[in-house]
Amino acid sequence: APVIAALVRSVNQRFRRYSTRIQNSMGDVTRLAKEAIDAHRVVKVFNAQEHMQAAFAAANELNRHTNMRLISARASSNPVVQLIAALGLASVLYVANRQVTGGAMQVGDFLGFLTALLLVPEPLRRLVSISGPLQQSIAAGASVFEVIDAPGEPAGGSRPLTRARGTVEFRAVEFTYDADKGRVLHAINLSVAAGTTVAIVGRSGS
Repeated sequence: APVIAALVRSVNQRFRRYSTRIQNSMGDVTRLAKEAIDAHRVVKVFNAQEHMQAAFAAANELNRHTNMRLISARASSNPVVQLIAALGLASVLYVANRQVTGGAMQVGDFLGFLTALLLVPEPLRRLVSISGPLQQSIAAGASVFEVIDAPGEPAGGSRPLTRARGTVEFRAVEFTYDADKGRVLHAINLSVAAGTTVAIVGRSGS
């Protein structure tokens, strides 16, 4: 029983890890498909069909690989648990048989014990088979609650505004997507007068 419990715990951890990766890879597949469908004109204008196909194929391959790892873990866990249970039951049966032959146990008690012993593998099989979908549900629920528990947007400034002149001004604005990749905006200072329009154009014309 301790060996089976440790094995089931290890299998559950693998199921949850692979299920989380599948959730993330499915999100990538959906995101790439939506980008390609919504921006098909931009893809055609910049001749980016091969780039989008390569990105979509890579996301699909990652999703397939992760699903295969999950199926492999699910397929191998049940036979291993059944093998360990069979070895344990065989050992117990051997001890019980020795007690019957030695006169320490009656034949009727042995038959009742044997019947109870044969009822053990089926619940074990159901326990292992249900752990896979259960861990997938836990991983999906964790991603949902991660979004639900995310902190809300700040309320904003508390400075009262009696009358706005319409001028918009940025002072030393900086922005970073990821701390490891460095800053995207460096000390941006910009003043837009009321009634005017300002466009910020990048190298690609976007």
